[in-house]
Formats: sequence, C-alpha cells, structure tokens
Amino acid sequence: MTKAATSVERRRLEPEGFAVQPNFRTSAIYLLLIFCGIYFFELSSFPLSTDEELAALRTDPSVWVAQGRWGAYLLEMFLLQQPTMPFVAPALFGLGCVASYLIVIKLVRPDAEFLTANDYFLFPIFCAFPTWFFLSEFYSNIGSIGVALAACTLSVWLTLGHRRPATPVVFGAIVCGAFAISIYQSFILGIPVMGAGIILARTWRNNEPINRQDLVLLVTLIIGASIAYAAGNFVFKFFIPAQNAYFDGILQIGEFFANPVVIIGRTLDTVGGVYGFNQRTYQGMLWAVPALLLLGGFSAILENGWSKERRSVILICALGILLAPFAMDLLGAGRLPIRSLVAVPFAVWLFGYFALESRRQWIRMASSVFLGIFIFQTVVIHNSYQATELFVGRHDALMAASVYDQIAASPGFDAAKTYPIAIFGSLSFVTVYPQPPSSTIGQSFFHDNPWRIASYMKLLGYSKVSGPTLEQIDNTIVEASRMPVWPTPGSVIIKNDVALLRLSDEPSADNRAALQRAKAANP
Repeated sequence: MTKAATSVERRRLEPEGFAVQPNFRTSAIYLLLIFCGIYFFELSSFPLSTDEELAALRTDPSVWVAQGRWGAYLLEMFLLQQPTMPFVAPALFGLGCVASYLIVIKLVRPDAEFLTANDYFLFPIFCAFPTWFFLSEFYSNIGSIGVALAACTLSVWLTLGHRRPATPVVFGAIVCGAFAISIYQSFILGIPVMGAGIILARTWRNNEPINRQDLVLLVTLIIGASIAYAAGNFVFKFFIPAQNAYFDGILQIGEFFANPVVIIGRTLDTVGGVYGFNQRTYQGMLWAVPALLLLGGFSAILENGWSKERRSVILICALGILLAPFAMDLLGAGRLPIRSLVAVPFAVWLFGYFALESRRQWIRMASSVFLGIFIFQTVVIHNSYQATELFVGRHDALMAASVYDQIAASPGFDAAKTYPIAIFGSLSFVTVYPQPPSSTIGQSFFHDNPWRIASYMKLLGYSKVSGPTLEQIDNTIVEASRMPVWPTPGSVIIKNDVALLRLSDEPSADNRAALQRAKAANP
C-alpha cells in the first residue's frame, strides 16, 4: 500500500462526528430488545429495596445537594419528581445504555455504518455487568444513572469525536462531564476510563501510535469537568445549605496514609471479586471474566508486531484502565459499595472487544465461548438476585400486615390515632438465595430501624403509623426488653400510645444506647 493510500485510509478511520444513520436506529431497537431480555424482571415488576421507602415519601429532593449530587437534584426536581416507580426508571437506564453504546462504537470505529454481530454480542457486558445490578436495585437511582452514563459518553464524544474540536464543543464536553459527575460522583472515574479506553482501542485497531492530541483533550476534559462540578456544587450548597455526615465521611484519605498496606490489600481483594476471581462479591460464579481479560489482554499487547517498548506502554495503559475504577475505593479505605464502580463494565467490555476482534482465529473462537458463558453466568446472577428480592418483598408485605393486625388487636387501640412504632432487636431475612455483602439485596425493611419500618408500612397504605421520637424510645425501651419475641403472642403491644414490637432476644446497637440512657435517667 502506498503512503498516499495509507494516509487516505487513516483519514477515513479518524473521527469526524456522529450522525444517527438509519442502520444505527435499527441497531438501537435491537440493543433495546437485548436490554429488555436481561432486565425483564425489573421492567415488569416493582421490587423495593431498603431506603427506597424514604425516596418514595420525600417531597424535597435537596437531600441530593447535601450529597454533592446536584444533577440528581435537578432531575428529581424537574423530570422525575417521584423517582421510585416501576418501568420508567429502569427503562430510562436502558435508553442511556443504548445511546452510550452507539456513541462508543462510533468513536472506536468512525467508519461504522452498522453494528456487527460482535457488537451485539458484547453489549451485555456494557449494560448488564453484575456491578450494575447493585445500582439497578434502587429505582430512585437507576433512572438518573442512565442519564449520567449518556452524559459521560457524550462528553467523551465531544472531546474525541472531532479532529480539532472548537472552543464551544470543548465547553459543551466539560458541561456534559460535570453534569454526569453531579448525578453520581463515580463518573469522575468513568470519564477518564472511557476516554482512555477509546484512545487505546483506536491505537490498537489502526495500528498506530497513541494520539497525543487526544490525550491532551482528554486531560482537559477531566480537569475542566471536575472544576465545573466543584463550582456547581459550591453554588448549589450556597443556596441550599445542607450536610450529610455519612457522605462527608466516605473518603478516608487519612486512613489510607495511616494503613496503606491494609487498604491496598483490601482494595485488591475487591478487584479480584469484581473481576470474578472469587465468589465473595456476587456470591455467584463469574469465572468467564478472567478468561476474557486474559484473551483480550493478549490480543491487545502481542498481535500488532509492536516493539517491546510499545508493548510495555500498551500493557501499562490496559492495566491502568482495569484498575482505575477502584481509585475511589482506595481513597475510601477499601469500603466503598460495589455500586460505585460505574467504570468497570466499560473496562471489561474493552477487553472483550480486543478479544473478539483479534486477528488470531483461536482467540476469537475461545473468546466467543467465554463470552457466551459470561452472558449465561450474568443472567444466573441477575435471576438469583431477583429471586431474593421477590421473596424478601413477599415476606415484608406479609410481615407488615401481621404487625398492623396485632397493633389493631392490642387493648386500647384507637383507629383514629396514629401510633409511633418502637422496636427492640432486629429481624434478618434468611434465604437460600444470595445476599451479596455490599448490597441491600435481601435486606428486610424490618431489620432494625423503626423509622424505616413505619415509612415502609405507610407506603403500603398503613397510614396510621409513624416513626418514634427519641423520648418515646427511651420511655418504652425497658418495657420492650421484657416482651416475648416475635411472633409469640404479646410481642406487639401498645404502651403509652406507642406500638412496641420485639423482633429478637438480642438488642440492637440503638437499643443498647437507649437502655443506657434509661438506666442513667432512673438509676
């Protein structure tokens, strides 16, 4: 091939922008069908997780501002005023996944006029990697996450999808990136992981050096989006002052410097679980992922006849893309929830892309087998979580009805009164189905929080219940500690116009604190 022909070919492969072609519209429909097949349960049912009762009952979305998520505040204020609803929230996530995926394909293959079979085959990694389920269990979150994913990808396209983006385009990319971060801060890692992955995929596909201009533009996007997010956060908190003790304490940078070896080890253990090297994270098998990572890494590094130096650079970039999603976990003392790892699905998809598009037939065949196994394992994990949610939902609904029946049957009950519910002990839902540790999957609303119990019962229509005040808890804690345990008769009584419920023999941490206060008040 002549130098002129090579130049023409490279120009053809360079990004020139994105136009929604008829073939891509058809592809979007097929991708939505794949998404609906995987997420059928979430789309067709309405299983609630703990904390969603609070989201369903709140009338002021400023709680998001307290968490630095002013984009989520705007969406709930002007678009999803009731975020806890069936179908709409997961459907919005699906639309975000499809839009994002089409842009990613166009960025990696600017000359693409349609999606290939490999593109469809890889889509389940992008939209249904099991880490997404830890977010999709929250209807109040997952719709806005779909918007954030689309905004994140759009920011990368505005940055890398033009040969020389004009200033307004760069500004638009920064605004989109800041908006994605403002919806869910973990996208501050999603932007560099996706951008670096796109650059690496182009380098590998076109067999050419890493484009330094793209790197400069990506760094500009990351810095600009971070500054814009911080500025927006300052403005929103100035007009809507609020604090959130839990959120403000998520990052434990001091603990990292105090115990770096322990926290690095804890984070590496999370890395192993998330990428399927053990079953602790998902409580299910996902051993096809390490195989795909190995095949994709081999294809990315060794296939193009590059020098040792260039292979080293590609290896470092590939490992960086795999590990970068865990940077916040490292700063959070290795305790951040799995749902925060929004960049992981793209990182795994990238390695799957390298494997399926390999120039070596045996890699393509092996990766096809392992990708098929991955899809099956993912569906099994999703379905097992859905079984857990189905049974805990039925358990809690029956529990709520039984508790209210016993409150109504208690001596002195007055149907016109609203009864605060105070509890002693805790109730754990026991099932043969998985209850992954970094999740609320399988956690009962009746676990150990009286305000959650009252809110959940209100959501079911039991309007004459409420959460107790601290004084009401202290005044009844001794009496509650002497009651029989649920479901023994007498485990639900009315005392001083407070409904008391004893769930277990052992007191909860809040119960122990209340007993100490009661003892101090009455020595």
